[in-house]
Amino acid sequence: ARAAHLRLALGAAERGALAYGTLEPTDAWVMTEAVLKAAGLGVAAAPRVRLEAGAALLDGVRYRLERVPLEGGVVAWLASGAADVALSTVRHAAVEFAALP
Repeated sequence: ARAAHLRLALGAAERGALAYGTLEPTDAWVMTEAVLKAAGLGVAAAPRVRLEAGAALLDGVRYRLERVPLEGGVVAWLASGAADVALSTVRHAAVEFAALP
């Protein structure tokens, strides 16, 4: 993702972090997308996501974010709004899957 492509999909604080170089565009989008999926919302809600260190806020709900490095330099992010859910990955048949226990 490129910062210029995200200008309509992110909130002002996130756009500022991109401009200052404290947030990578791809991470910004993938974290936002993970929160939207966890909340069951579409991309229209993306500007309402507020990213924080290891977490995000959306409509008053705090979501934990977990960075998941995968093979080939690919990074995924998992999000959960439930405080008692452990976020983890498991390896199965040489392929990594994100899993919620």
